[in-house]
Amino acid sequence: MILLTYFCVNVVDSSHNFVTSTFMQEKEKRREELKRLKNLKKREIVQKIEKLKDVTGDTAVGFTERDVEGEFNEREYDEMMKARF
Repeated sequence: MILLTYFCVNVVDSSHNFVTSTFMQEKEKRREELKRLKNLKKREIVQKIEKLKDVTGDTAVGFTERDVEGEFNEREYDEMMKARF
């Protein structure tokens, strides 16, 4: 009986570890994919800023790379738009 109980506890524990490990791997994959998508979007925005600079001939278009760095902040965005328009 003790051996059977030990076996059951080990099976449950190893199943739990497998599920936890799989969950963590999936979470890490999602995190990496999100990071990749954010970097792709940032590159697109920087390219659009560069295109605006070329088309307008204005090297200071009003946006800098600093403007696309970091997380989106709605309050800062609203203030920036009021200042520009």
